[in-house]
Amino acid sequence: MTLVVVQGVPLIIGRSRSAEHKRLCTIEITCPLKSKPALAAGRCPRSQSLKSIRYSGNDAERREPMSLVVHILTDIFVILFMLWLSRARLRRRPYHERDVLAYPPILLVFGIIYLLLFLGFAVLILLTTSGAERLKFFLLSVAFSLGGLPIIAASLFEKHRVSALGIEYSPLLGVGSGGYLPWSEVRRVKFSSFMRWFILEGYDGTKVRISVMMMGLPEFARYLLASVAPEAIEARALHLLQQTAYGFPPRLWG
Repeated sequence: MTLVVVQGVPLIIGRSRSAEHKRLCTIEITCPLKSKPALAAGRCPRSQSLKSIRYSGNDAERREPMSLVVHILTDIFVILFMLWLSRARLRRRPYHERDVLAYPPILLVFGIIYLLLFLGFAVLILLTTSGAERLKFFLLSVAFSLGGLPIIAASLFEKHRVSALGIEYSPLLGVGSGGYLPWSEVRRVKFSSFMRWFILEGYDGTKVRISVMMMGLPEFARYLLASVAPEAIEARALHLLQQTAYGFPPRLWG
């Protein structure tokens, strides 16, 4: 419903368009002549102009356009980044880096922008909002910003080196210690569609995860296919590795 208050007299003039509005929209009209007959009748003399009109709408109604813009810009940013990353991981590299598996530098830039973007949203929420929802949206933005930290850590610390004999790997996100896994010690190779990485399992329980975002995937696939028995490679992983060896690595999304 919409409530009109003329000099303190409430008048209901229609229904609110959105059923989600929890509060009434209020319009206050003040007349320059505050005579008692005018107040009682809820009207102003026709000869007098209105002194002021004040409209107070639902806060959620004002936030909807801004929220929609933020979602659209975020989606566009992520889509453009994924397309850029797909090309960056296949770019030509110096000969001495040919056997090194590493993330493209653009991923580090993305992690930093992601972190700062949501921290900026958190600051913006503190400056522009109020009420009970303020803390909730602030904490939500901070939580999203923390998602940039693993991206930054992976870009800086995750690097592997492959050869005809095996793979020298670094720990996931740089946490822990790395090691060396000979191809002859690989017991099983599979692919995680959800996480988008190849998983190499050794006989001693070692697990090495190779993300499809990394550069150097074709060299990795060629060395692995040449040295690991096909029986140790799951069917889906084998198909993707064969395509990767020819320069067509898996997509970054499922």
